[in-house]
Amino acid sequence: MDVEEKFPAQEYSKAKKAQWLGIECKRVLDIGCGYGPYVDNFLKWGADYIVGIDQNTKMIEMCKSKFTGHPKLEFHVQSAIDMSYCEEFELVTAVMTLSNVWKALKSGGEFIAIVPHGNPDIDFTEEAGKKFGAYMKLTSHPPPDGCRAKTIFYDTKQEQIIGEANSTFFYKETYEKSLRKAGFLKIAWKEPHIDPKYIEKYGEDFFRCFRNPARELILHALKN
Repeated sequence: MDVEEKFPAQEYSKAKKAQWLGIECKRVLDIGCGYGPYVDNFLKWGADYIVGIDQNTKMIEMCKSKFTGHPKLEFHVQSAIDMSYCEEFELVTAVMTLSNVWKALKSGGEFIAIVPHGNPDIDFTEEAGKKFGAYMKLTSHPPPDGCRAKTIFYDTKQEQIIGEANSTFFYKETYEKSLRKAGFLKIAWKEPHIDPKYIEKYGEDFFRCFRNPARELILHALKN
């Protein structure tokens, strides 16, 4: 497949995610923003202002370089454990991250995360990482709940590694238990949507390493 014909990993679920997130006119905290793969979409979907944090200095440098001088964006090298935001955001998003979100949200605010499917029987593959942008490398299979892992980020056009981050693999039940303990309500899970035009263009087999079951899930919770 020619480089220019590579699947646009950041585009595949744009319309459905925009509708489901309800991000328009909201002040957003993007925890674990990485190199900013979702920031462009957040802006297109109408976010009022976006603050991105990540503990990886290289990732934040990439964000600042890519979005230099944008009036609706700011980026900081910071761990979610150490953040001091207090009731400043209508929406908090996270990719493979869940920590100290409650304090940052206003009452009635929403928390949305894209996390690895917490099913111990799923085998995450390097093939999927190269196609869709990220790969969770586990040290054992099946993985125990709470095991440490490494998430590897790829440039999907060149299939080259552009960054790595330490992460933790949790079962779905652990996410739900932790959110309820913190006071979140109406916890829901949703599989990412793949636009039919991409299935028609690339074929069902192309997405097999990402689906059946989905390697990632969208987690949504409401603060009381």
